[in-house]
Amino acid sequence: MKRFVIGFLMFFLLMSSSMAIEVRVNFGKFNLPEEPVVMNSRILVPLKAIAEIFDAEVLWDPHRVVTIKHNGNEIIFPIGSMTAYVNREERALDSPAILKNSTTMVPLKFLEEFIDAKIEWHDPQAIVNIVLEKEELIQRAESVSRSYAPRSLYPNAVNKVVVVDAGHGGSEVGANYGGIYEKDLNLSIAQYVKAELEKNGVRVYMTRNSDVTTSLASRTTLANSVNADLFVSVHNNAIVGKPSVQGTEVLYKESVINRKGVTSKSLASTIQEKVSSLAGTYNKGIINRTNLYVLNRTNMPSVIVEVAYMTNASDLNKLKNRKFHEDAGRAIAIGVLESLQSMKG
Repeated sequence: MKRFVIGFLMFFLLMSSSMAIEVRVNFGKFNLPEEPVVMNSRILVPLKAIAEIFDAEVLWDPHRVVTIKHNGNEIIFPIGSMTAYVNREERALDSPAILKNSTTMVPLKFLEEFIDAKIEWHDPQAIVNIVLEKEELIQRAESVSRSYAPRSLYPNAVNKVVVVDAGHGGSEVGANYGGIYEKDLNLSIAQYVKAELEKNGVRVYMTRNSDVTTSLASRTTLANSVNADLFVSVHNNAIVGKPSVQGTEVLYKESVINRKGVTSKSLASTIQEKVSSLAGTYNKGIINRTNLYVLNRTNMPSVIVEVAYMTNASDLNKLKNRKFHEDAGRAIAIGVLESLQSMKG
């Protein structure tokens, strides 16, 4: 009983300061019934979701003991104990199984040797990736993820496809001001756009997920090949010699492209309004541009969001703040979600 109490005290202390962990399957988003927990440097995940992927039998008894039966193995986790039992043999744990909001959470890495999967940790992104190779398991994981998908405030956006483009990257740094590279700002904000869209059931493709050189052609080719509903490119601005110029502007190309009532211009207007109001930037309006590669080579409504001016002191201070990245990314995503929601048919 003493060990159980100490374990739970440790759990609650860690819960108050733990990092945000994302669990993915083959690097795709994987929804869980409860958020993962970091405890003693181990990642604990809901046992139910893992068992459903691998078709494992889970038994629970009133003495706070959970038993997993899979592939001829019997694994017993007494809740709160630093000891598990595998086929009746004691095994020391780095972290105990716990209960979180009545959900049984177990150390994922410990289960690796008993399931047909590889568990990878990716730092500093704080991503746990479950690598599956068998098609049956991949399909089952997709089904499990769908069953735990949060309800979207934008139901018409669910399963729509959006390509999010983090401008520049790799050797193409973009604007460089105050020791800050535009490419890094773009990727950070774009990742927040992706996260908010995926929370609402949108299928998101990123043109880059890291600091790599990515051609303009590959960006538009991706969008066209997946038949995206919308294309959104994230950038930041700079204008040397004019430090007073500040704010957000969204670029679009006037065209006949119309995706169920949404045009590049309407998408630009919606995003422009959301970023200015929710992220607190000066509204510079939308601009029709006919000479930009990604706006000319995509087959769907497309925009370039110039979030802020790196050459303006006020905007640069915002861009140095990670919270601003989150606010701007979320605002862009809400503009996208409202546009998807408005699509007819």
